[in-house]
Amino acid sequence: MGKVILFAGVDPLSTGESTYPWHPLSVLTVGTALRAAGHVPVVIDCQIDPDWRARLAQEARDALYVGVSCMTGPSIGNVLDAIEAVRDHAPGIPLVWGGYHASLAYRSILRERLVDVVVRGPGEAAAVALADLVTKNGRISDPDLLGQIPNLAFRDGRREISGSGVVTDRVIETNYGSLTSFIEQAPVD
Repeated sequence: MGKVILFAGVDPLSTGESTYPWHPLSVLTVGTALRAAGHVPVVIDCQIDPDWRARLAQEARDALYVGVSCMTGPSIGNVLDAIEAVRDHAPGIPLVWGGYHASLAYRSILRERLVDVVVRGPGEAAAVALADLVTKNGRISDPDLLGQIPNLAFRDGRREISGSGVVTDRVIETNYGSLTSFIEQAPVD
């Protein structure tokens, strides 16, 4: 299996939201699911790694994909910096954005072409399925295969015209799966 980079973009220390680092629970839960499926998660937390940009640029070069996560607010800047680092140093590596902000603003994120895929809601099943997809097919761009993965939103390469004449990328949303459905599918040791 392969390596998946998980970037935690929330940094309450630098924004003054907190006097102590917050646990990056969203990427830790996704990483746990990836590890259980045989993949190698690499968590990069901008709160505790002062050289996170350089580490992200290095680690991304041989990753299946890079996943980024943040909350709506100041941490979006860290994720945008992370996306830029990956695009500059590992331009062929797929980017996936999950977490609270991505779940709320997935259409904007996709229309701005910031990432290849957005995970909406619980990300464990989607993260594993995306890693398996890249392992098997070497890419993340097949709309038919992406359409089978729960909790995703992605551009399918087609365009839409609104009633007012605005042309935008078409965004596809897959079925919304709960964390319960993922747990029920997980193998029991």
